[in-house]
Amino acid sequence: MWIRSDLKMKAKQAFKKNYWAAVVVSLILAVILASGGSSGNNDKDNLSISRYTQSVGENGNVAVTGVTYALNVFEPLRVLTAPLRAMMGLVTVSMKVLLVVLLIILKILIFNGLEVGGRGFYIENTYSNPGIGRIFGAFRSGSVGNVVKVTFFRDLYLILWSLMLIVPGIVKSYEYRMIPYLLAEYPDMPQEEAFRRSREMMYGNKWKAFVLDLSFIPWLFLSEVTFGLVGIFYVRPYMDATNAELYETLSQMNVN
Repeated sequence: MWIRSDLKMKAKQAFKKNYWAAVVVSLILAVILASGGSSGNNDKDNLSISRYTQSVGENGNVAVTGVTYALNVFEPLRVLTAPLRAMMGLVTVSMKVLLVVLLIILKILIFNGLEVGGRGFYIENTYSNPGIGRIFGAFRSGSVGNVVKVTFFRDLYLILWSLMLIVPGIVKSYEYRMIPYLLAEYPDMPQEEAFRRSREMMYGNKWKAFVLDLSFIPWLFLSEVTFGLVGIFYVRPYMDATNAELYETLSQMNVN
């Protein structure tokens, strides 16, 4: 049995004793976890000659405004440049697609490993003062391939569960919550065991973990009104340290 206030008290003590390293690691975690629009048509590109303002004089003649005259003059130019504009649009879409693909590759091969390393930093920070370099622990472990594989399937399963309905995706996100922490301590842990142990650790604790997350809402609001400054220098390290304390507590409970 664990108490939310106890976890948060221990977390404050843990990250404050290694403050600046915790701030940097949490900032990196926030950036890599956040990395994972379409533009509408401009009505001005769809103007046609039929859209003009006209006035009728006393003699019954129609006087066309200067706007319509300008459209008539530049209409041939618009027709000639249409293929070029279409090509530029295609290039823009292609660049967006390539950017998305690149971000997906970076998440699978790099960001997930940094996430595991960041969780490892906070696990060690509960009992020592690790350096910022601990965030690269997954890549130095000799089992980075296993880390990449397990975290890839974690993300894939979460996406598939979320496609069913929002609620199952949220439930599974809590069920898989301990996977990065387990990999941080045991980078060679097989996929099946990592999922099983995370499931066992979170059994009966998903709702309490959800309430724990809700307890940070006032802090997150304060972060927003301070343009993220409180988030960078306090809230993010506080939350990351609290989650590490939760992992440590559940690990001991699971062993016992």
